[in-house]
Amino acid sequence: MKSIALRTLTAAACLVGMSEALLGNGMARLAPRSPRSAFAVRALKKKADEGVQGTGLEPVTLDAIPGYWELEEDENDSSMHTLVHLLPDGDVEFGRTDGPLPASVQARWRVTDEATWAFELSVKRHFSEEVNVKFPYDVERVYRGYIEDDKGLRTVSGAIVIPEPGRDDINPGFFMLTNVPEFPEDTE
Repeated sequence: MKSIALRTLTAAACLVGMSEALLGNGMARLAPRSPRSAFAVRALKKKADEGVQGTGLEPVTLDAIPGYWELEEDENDSSMHTLVHLLPDGDVEFGRTDGPLPASVQARWRVTDEATWAFELSVKRHFSEEVNVKFPYDVERVYRGYIEDDKGLRTVSGAIVIPEPGRDDINPGFFMLTNVPEFPEDTE
């Protein structure tokens, strides 16, 4: 139990102030986020939902979720950024990435609990000879977190999960989705 609490606190500390978007021809920094723990954010969000003034958090609506997002994945000792487009029907389109290029991607997103704004993104990346991989393989991840809206900056942060049927899921890292205005134009 102590290990889980320590990992949760470590994840919250790692996620504070981290967000890079793949804009233009490279990486551009967004404004740093305020240093709030996940627990403090949920408490403020509850107060905002109840109409308490001065929380800085606005109630989230389902209409605010579809759009363009930057997915930052911090798994083990590596970090990767990918542009994604969350469509209203739950489908996901993938854009540029600074990680390994998959041959194909299947993904779906959903809000699993509107009361707490729990969010889930399921992604299956397929790597094959098309992308210079000797032996084809798939990588499946589930991203589970909570949607936040802090003065118009929408984010989702939480844990990366490797589903293990019949066993406990493995948690190799953490993620953050940050809402971005649109996919940048490719200039090649």
